Amino acid sequence: MTARMIAALCVVAMWTVPAWTQAEKSEEGTAGQYVGVITGTNVYVRGGPGTTAYPCTKLSTPAQITVVGKTPGWLKIAAPPDCFSAISKDLVKVDETLKTGTVIGDNVFARAGGTLRTSQFNLIQVRLMNGDKVQILGEADGYYKIVPPPGAYFWISDQYVKSLTAAAAPEETATKPAEEAAAPRPPAAPGNVARPPAPPPAEAEDAALAAFRAAEKDLVAEMRKPYTQRDLQGLIAKYQAINIGGSEFLAHWIPARVKFLQSALQLTNELKEVEASVKDTADKQKEYEEQLVKVQVAAPETQPVTRYAARGVIFPSEVFPGGAAAPKRYIVRDPQTLRIDAYVQCTTDAVKLERYEGKCVGIFGKTTYEAALALDVVEAEKVVVLDENISLPLPPQPIVKPLPKPEPKPKPAPPPEAPKAAEPATKPAKPLTKPAPPPVPPPTEAEKLEMELLGPPPAPAAKPAPPTTKPAEAATTRPAAPTTNPAAPTTNPAAPTTRPAAPAKPLPPTGLPMIEPKTQPTAESIDEKEFK
Repeated sequence: MTARMIAALCVVAMWTVPAWTQAEKSEEGTAGQYVGVITGTNVYVRGGPGTTAYPCTKLSTPAQITVVGKTPGWLKIAAPPDCFSAISKDLVKVDETLKTGTVIGDNVFARAGGTLRTSQFNLIQVRLMNGDKVQILGEADGYYKIVPPPGAYFWISDQYVKSLTAAAAPEETATKPAEEAAAPRPPAAPGNVARPPAPPPAEAEDAALAAFRAAEKDLVAEMRKPYTQRDLQGLIAKYQAINIGGSEFLAHWIPARVKFLQSALQLTNELKEVEASVKDTADKQKEYEEQLVKVQVAAPETQPVTRYAARGVIFPSEVFPGGAAAPKRYIVRDPQTLRIDAYVQCTTDAVKLERYEGKCVGIFGKTTYEAALALDVVEAEKVVVLDENISLPLPPQPIVKPLPKPEPKPKPAPPPEAPKAAEPATKPAKPLTKPAPPPVPPPTEAEKLEMELLGPPPAPAAKPAPPTTKPAEAATTRPAAPTTNPAAPTTNPAAPTTRPAAPAKPLPPTGLPMIEPKTQPTAESIDEKEFK
């Protein structure tokens, strides 16, 4: 990726090459050399013709220069003071004196430099070959500063140069060597058309430059197209078909253009492969999704989950037996806890619920919640039998524990007995019969009067029979205590003027008095709070 980015930057740099590099046409040899004088102050001497070429030094009047060629608006001059050429250190072998060096590569470029340009030497002056000698002046930015070799020139604007001679030397015409002129030409073969003579070097350079410009236009046009529609291979063929000849400019740029186009072509092919792979993956994904819709995925054999309105064992409801006021309802109990989960009814007679009594069923229908019952009431539409013979658990039985027996109180220790007297040798015999009870004294006159007024005393209440129920139940009942003590005599010194009421009847086993209709008050109002 880094190499591709560098190639792209090279393309940008190549497209921003100054215009003078494409339009340069050296007229060296066509105009004679002459000496010129600078007519301005601080006139730039540049590494190439045009204001886009970087300056190398400045000259002011009355400095003199040697003009060796010209192009429209610019003069090619020999290297003035403070100007030098730069060559890469890696391509020069320096001798022991460090003053001279030998070029160790072919087509090594010497680049323009000066006091105003000591780094980034981009403008090429001349090519050096393996074995050429150079004079080293110093080092700068990975380059050796060298004396400008033959063919290395600089440029200055013709507006600030005046010739010191009366007239410029006439243009030189190309002359052929004497040996070539004297040599006879071979006769043309019969039937063959004579080929036109090869164009002179200047015309060949112009033709190569025109072909390069046409290829550049085609390159710009192709780059505006989508990368899948660019004809990069055709562009490479156009650049390779250009006859470079002796043009230094084309010798540098055409190989660079071809290398860039080859890298771009490789990148385009890789992008096309990636797009094809992405498209293939998308097609396969779409095909897989279509097949996934058609294929039925095998699911484990499990009973599908069904949502019932109610589920449990049906029993008839004793609270809602049915009738004209309300339909008959059934209760739905949970088969595990016997808890009532819902009521179910069928007012449309679509389902005969009595057929499912005692069975575990699932009920479909509309559910309505009744707040008074705090339960759902299901209007049955369909009943599904889940279990025919279901055994319900018994209701929980109460666990009755006997009341704890009171612990007997410890008896107090008997007092120490006095020393017994010596017992007689023989004990008196015990009587064989019980002694008769003491005689009851006859009633007094007051007792007789009380008995006449109040009647005979009630008999003492009999002791209750021993309990036959459990201790817990026996504890709830107890015999009524007798209301009178027959043994205790009662005396009433002041006799009542009226006869007292009859004695109260003993309380029933519940311990609560019984109210009989004949004794229930009717005239008085009932206090509701007391009644509750």
